[in-house]
Amino acid sequence: MVTLESDRLILRNYKDSDLTEYHKILSDKENMYYIIPFGIVTNSIEESHESLRNAIEYNTQQKGYRFCIALKENDKMIGGIGYGIAAETPVGKIADPMGWFLAHEHQNKGYITEAAKKLLEYAFLQDNCVRVVTACFKENIPTQKVMAKLGFRKESEKLNAMWHDGEMRDRLEYAINRDEFNGAQPQWCNVLLTDSGFYYDNELDKPLDLLINRSAVMLGKPFEEARVLFIPTAAMENEEKATAITERLKNELIVMGFLDSNITIHDIDGSLAEEDALKFDVIYLTGGRTPYLAKRVREVGFEKIIKRMIFANKVYIGMSAGSMLLMHHFNEDDMYNPDFAGLGLVKAYAAAHCPAGTENRIDLPLPHIALQENQAIEACWNGYTLLEGNLQYE
Repeated sequence: MVTLESDRLILRNYKDSDLTEYHKILSDKENMYYIIPFGIVTNSIEESHESLRNAIEYNTQQKGYRFCIALKENDKMIGGIGYGIAAETPVGKIADPMGWFLAHEHQNKGYITEAAKKLLEYAFLQDNCVRVVTACFKENIPTQKVMAKLGFRKESEKLNAMWHDGEMRDRLEYAINRDEFNGAQPQWCNVLLTDSGFYYDNELDKPLDLLINRSAVMLGKPFEEARVLFIPTAAMENEEKATAITERLKNELIVMGFLDSNITIHDIDGSLAEEDALKFDVIYLTGGRTPYLAKRVREVGFEKIIKRMIFANKVYIGMSAGSMLLMHHFNEDDMYNPDFAGLGLVKAYAAAHCPAGTENRIDLPLPHIALQENQAIEACWNGYTLLEGNLQYE
């Protein structure tokens, strides 16, 4: 369940106890005048109840989001906001349409601008949207002002586009792309995505010095002072394999200089609060099955913790599956399958454990990286660099 908070508001799922305010707002035809053609306005408490149940169920159908806008001070519903997903593309989702409504007595207080900005942040930073589209009637000046404040561009004006209140009305269409939204590009860095960890061929006398040194620079403090959140979840489908990979990679960290007492092993289960995660200096996601890891991350909302830590410029270290998780997609042969969608922080496709000499594919809509054992991707908010360590070991 997704819940968003701004200074004064909470954007949350609707609940049955919202019915009184929900009906009061949606049955106010004067206040909802510009939304009447879209079938949202209700005529009875029974219609409002059915509409509320549909809104509650909507967020479980993965078609988009419908949030209740509630006051943070008392959780009272004052409006609604959301968007639908019109298309899935190789580079992200297209949200269309985005819309909102607000109780009459709470208008002209900046609530819609505040709620819409928070929703756009979620769409672009958490939900992998690359474009958000909305529209309004030409005479709806208050909505146009909100769109301007949020940075939407007017892309078209459609004459006599929709029948409303006895006549054909003009419609204005607006859109904003991810790279246009102020706040959608946090300037994060300190991400190191390794193929196989920090030692070549799993041998501790063959350190990949370049990768170790880059992680030290990212950390900015001695290894022995750093707290590490160690995530072996990708391997947890196989207990024996999970134990082996956990011991090997944890031992690598200890040999590098991290203290055993500062390494906390956590299997993703939804029990870790964001505030507690942010107390760590490093998050290390190990190898295993990437689809299993991605599923677990999304099921318990750990995606939000990962992004919060990265955007706070904590050090993210990935190994194999833990590295592939941050890519746009980790199965370049099935680009539209959501089961193989990564978190999209690195705008590229990648494959791990590729033999030496493997060529990057050139037939994909994004760059492709054939990652080899001695390599890692150093990523930041505006791009990435391929690192190669200690070729003499080959």
